[in-house]
Amino acid sequence: MKMNFTHALQFRSPLIFGVCLAFTPVRIFAQEIYHRALEPTYSQQELDRLFQQVAAIFPERIPPELRVLDDQPPTCATMLVMDARRHLENFRPQQQALLLKLLTRPALELAVLSPSGKFKIHYDVSGGNAVPAADLDGSGVPDFVEAVSQALDESYDLQVNELGYDPAPDDNGIDGPEYDVFLENLGRGLYGFTQGETRISETQNNYTSFIVMDNDFNNNHFTTGVDGARVTAAHEYFHAIQFGYRIFANEDEKFYYELCSTWMEDVAYDDINDYFQYLPSYFGRTDVPFNLFTGTASTYGRALWNHFLVKHFDNIDLVRRSWEIMRSGELAIFAVDRSLIENGSRFKNAFAEFAFWNYFTGSRADAARYYEEGAQYPEIRLSGNFFIDSDTTIVDSSLALTTKYFKFTTARAGEYAITGAVDDPANWNFGAVINGTGVDDLHLFNIQNGQNLGFLPEFTEIVVMPINQLVLDRDNLPQLNVRYARFQFSLVRGSISGGEPRGITNIFPNPFIIGNHSRVFFEFDPANTSNLEARILDSNGRVLKTVKFRDGDPSLNQSFFAWNPAADLGSSLASGIYLFVLKQDSFVDVRKFAIVHK
Repeated sequence: MKMNFTHALQFRSPLIFGVCLAFTPVRIFAQEIYHRALEPTYSQQELDRLFQQVAAIFPERIPPELRVLDDQPPTCATMLVMDARRHLENFRPQQQALLLKLLTRPALELAVLSPSGKFKIHYDVSGGNAVPAADLDGSGVPDFVEAVSQALDESYDLQVNELGYDPAPDDNGIDGPEYDVFLENLGRGLYGFTQGETRISETQNNYTSFIVMDNDFNNNHFTTGVDGARVTAAHEYFHAIQFGYRIFANEDEKFYYELCSTWMEDVAYDDINDYFQYLPSYFGRTDVPFNLFTGTASTYGRALWNHFLVKHFDNIDLVRRSWEIMRSGELAIFAVDRSLIENGSRFKNAFAEFAFWNYFTGSRADAARYYEEGAQYPEIRLSGNFFIDSDTTIVDSSLALTTKYFKFTTARAGEYAITGAVDDPANWNFGAVINGTGVDDLHLFNIQNGQNLGFLPEFTEIVVMPINQLVLDRDNLPQLNVRYARFQFSLVRGSISGGEPRGITNIFPNPFIIGNHSRVFFEFDPANTSNLEARILDSNGRVLKTVKFRDGDPSLNQSFFAWNPAADLGSSLASGIYLFVLKQDSFVDVRKFAIVHK
């Protein structure tokens, strides 16, 4: 479910940078949606808060004395109702009794089938849940209900027939074979929610469900009326599909369910752009962990991740593949990583590229290279903006899976370099974007080795991005918003000398599987950038590809390039052992990799 938000949670770093459902109680308790060992423990105060948030969803179904005016509206109703169901036995007796009623299917008077017959839409024409009465075509069914019916059919056709997802599980014939959707007057700004209802199998954690949508989308909604219903149909039906793959296993997966459903809205209805409402919060808080579910607008703003993946890899099936992997029990981030490995990349590499794309929005947007709608996005919030004419050092810290952005403008022309240190280099990637040289490229590097930026003109803008790539999950989840890692970097005039050549650091995927993978990535770490050459050979020593890097290229202290074997070899691409050779002056490094047919 999604919601219209106006604020985000606030997190503070300890180091300040500076210069220098129809179910019974028995079914609720017997059918566990979550792995109990991974559940958080709620205090009574937190349970009271959760109860108030759930009660605020249903203004027509709670007694007046329990209608608490909540200064923080419910964040994500899908997650709220699932959390309430999970912890039902821990609420106060009066709260339990009311929640049992609230978490069941609404009792509405009328119902109509969608044109495809796949959905049954339940609604009222009088009382507090009444839908808009207009019936311009004289069909006897309100136009709003017909629009909802059409949107649900369109969502099914897109998500199942076009994109290849499994349809949402049926509900074992409750009120007929159709998937049930209820139009109910919901709380301020609420669009809808999907309620997991009955576990399908003891061996697989997937669930039947039903959907509740607002009855008119005219109560503080960012997108109102029929358009609000359309994006909600796409969003919530994708939740129903997700629940057929697997209910989220623990707290660090909630973000992915909402991220994907919000993304699906724009896939279905590209011109509505309801997700724009969440972007100011996301672009203002890239220092919040990517996989931390806050329930605020920034959670939904992470829908940009899928927009990035699909365009960057030109492959919308990447998203579906992550859900197929999750069905086997893999946690969300590792499922994404596996889907990327199958496409010749890794999550850590993609996360760094994602940070780079997020800088090119607003006035810096480039629809051809980056986000198609990036000119309409806000610009990233900078952690620091400095005009420098001498060496400058930044000391700060950040949480896992976050990025900070520091901009420097050079007061004088000359050679520049970046050097620094971090506590655990394996968990870090640093990026630099140089504006003012005619080419806006991302330079990724190991901060321990430093990065020569070369000669830069006066008033060149340098954006340095410390990217914390640590993934915290399972038992480490409570540390997501408290475990800070320190970093330090200096932007200095002049150049730095590199250490000994380290050569080839990684080849992936290895083996490269023809038909499954599109590119091979070669990572290497030379000491400098002069006379650097890479070659790919077959097992007989025949040179298949040669890449010569121009002298003085500032991007190669730690770098990589991607090779598409099919593009170069075509039908002659054969299974076997291949060689990657890196040569730099007298230094030569060689590593084997395999190419295999399925």
